[in-house]
Amino acid sequence: MGFLTLVAVGALAASVLAKNFNFTGLVAHTYQVESAISDFRILDERIETARRGYLLSRDERFVAGVQTVRGQIEAAVGRIQGLTVDNPVQQANVAALHKLLNQQIQAIDVSIAFARGGANDSSAFYEDTAVASTRAIRAETDRMLAEERQKLAVRDRARRASIDRLVEIATAAGFLLLAVGAGSVLVILRYTRDLTASRAELSALNRDLEAQVATRTADLSTTNARLETLLREVNHRVANSLQLVSAFVQMQASATDGDARAALKDTQRRIEAIIQVHRRLYSSGDVESVDMREYLAALVRELQDTLSSAASPRGLSLVADPVRLATDQAVSVGVIVNELVTNACKYAYGRDEAGEVRIHLVDAGEGLTLTVEDDGGGLSSGGAVRGTGLGGRLIKAMAASLNSEVLYDPAHSGVRASLRLPAA
Repeated sequence: MGFLTLVAVGALAASVLAKNFNFTGLVAHTYQVESAISDFRILDERIETARRGYLLSRDERFVAGVQTVRGQIEAAVGRIQGLTVDNPVQQANVAALHKLLNQQIQAIDVSIAFARGGANDSSAFYEDTAVASTRAIRAETDRMLAEERQKLAVRDRARRASIDRLVEIATAAGFLLLAVGAGSVLVILRYTRDLTASRAELSALNRDLEAQVATRTADLSTTNARLETLLREVNHRVANSLQLVSAFVQMQASATDGDARAALKDTQRRIEAIIQVHRRLYSSGDVESVDMREYLAALVRELQDTLSSAASPRGLSLVADPVRLATDQAVSVGVIVNELVTNACKYAYGRDEAGEVRIHLVDAGEGLTLTVEDDGGGLSSGGAVRGTGLGGRLIKAMAASLNSEVLYDPAHSGVRASLRLPAA
């Protein structure tokens, strides 16, 4: 009876060991799936970076990069699909990922085609569905990673339960060894050695997986640093190119007079407002957002130098909270401030009359409020801002890109224009 009991105990222990080895393989498979998803996300970030690089520089090499990464992304999705073929939930997620990826590729192709065609309509220029698709893809891959981590947790709990059961069996076998003698002791020792070997193998596998994760993390850090350097260089080149365009406009303005010269001067100020954004991007450590207090301070100084003179002194004052905005938002806010301040300096006061223009950017906690005001004669009888109308159209287009609009306070003695930016 003791011998048969030991045989039964041995069979149970062998079964538990087999399950433990199977769990080890399943854990390794889960890490393979997570690694494939991480590779796909890196490639998706690269294709979006290449698209933005082309929109900023019009360099066809970025388009070639888009085409190259597109093939790699499709291969990455195929790998994920192959690794999760036994998981219906992940197969559904892969199908959704395919759909989102097709939408993103279509949006990238459309944005590149518009850029190649020289599209300059403001509302179309700032409607970027590729960004929304990229965010949706990231959310979908987050769900896929969560699914794998949940499976890993379930398998780990089962593995731990298996090990606990094995310990219980070994303990029971120890008591039986006392009853059946020295021969049973040899059997138990053999099972103990097997258990030790299994744990050592699992520990070695865990160390190997940790080393792979560390290597992957280092590769991602290197890739991110390289991409940030590339974006900084792109912003530097864009700023230099825009500075050259500004110089050309200045030369053309010097060769003309009257309304044409004034229009060219306005164009130059608008270009300088955009240049300031790119200067901030390549000169700071953050290539994705702009410090609005520093940016607006530099913009106000340039407007003070160009719009104020001894004959018509204009005092520009700025009060801004320390906030950061994304690049596209910063450009829109800068153009709006440029147009509102230019209008105030031109039309609020008489030619020989001194006057002040005040700019405020306040963070109210639930969103930003931009205000530009003067103490001049106020709006015209029709309630419209004076000028050619181009500045007003630019203000309206930039505000629409920020999902907002510029409102004028009729109770203010001069002109007070306000813009509210929704909270991020």
